[in-house]
Amino acid sequence: MTVKFLDSDQSPSGCGGFDVSVEVNGSQRQTFFSTRGMPRNSMMFQHEKLRAQAQNAQWEAEAAFAVYRKQVSTNSPETEKHTGVGVHGLTLDFFSPKQDVWEPVFVVHGHNGKEPRRFSIKGKYLSTAWTFAVNCWADEHQVLDEDRQRLLDAPPAPDQFKALRHVRNQQGNDIGVEVLGDVFAERRAALQAERGMSRTRITSKEYPADTRSAREKADDVMTDVAAWFEQEMSSK
Repeated sequence: MTVKFLDSDQSPSGCGGFDVSVEVNGSQRQTFFSTRGMPRNSMMFQHEKLRAQAQNAQWEAEAAFAVYRKQVSTNSPETEKHTGVGVHGLTLDFFSPKQDVWEPVFVVHGHNGKEPRRFSIKGKYLSTAWTFAVNCWADEHQVLDEDRQRLLDAPPAPDQFKALRHVRNQQGNDIGVEVLGDVFAERRAALQAERGMSRTRITSKEYPADTRSAREKADDVMTDVAAWFEQEMSSK
């Protein structure tokens, strides 16, 4: 609590009372509640004391909320390039569980040196791993439901992992391009679905009937998707 009682000889104004001083979002707030002429056992003295404590509590609550807003809306100053997702305590990276093996992961950083938790994207869609990671982060850091949902609705783009892979390899690692396969799997699936829907909209009047087998059609789609993926991966 930042409420101090100052005797008249301690106060710059020569008037005894309660000094309240709290830093809120980088700005120092201060006010003074005078107790001049009030015996310490009087009701008026106690009233001024309670007013000072109430003001202190209000400002400290504002200060705590300002810290919270910063933590759920900005990267930590220690966050490395391309690893931030816009909040404190949650990042993305590549993790090597064993030699020459890399996995794209989301990392939830705990309080007070607590071991981080990693949520791998390997074998699942990026959005699925993101959901697990965000919920863990929100629980760990006591995040409000509205901020939890805001982050759930805004997963990082796969291209951020591509940019981070480039940085990590410049730092001396050897993360193969194939590691990005799981990162882009969801985008490839969406592209494949979109191409499939586009083709079903083509009427027989525009093109002759497609007499190929379902397997042949699927192979054609996968060839297009594979070509796109190779171009996407080789762009950086």
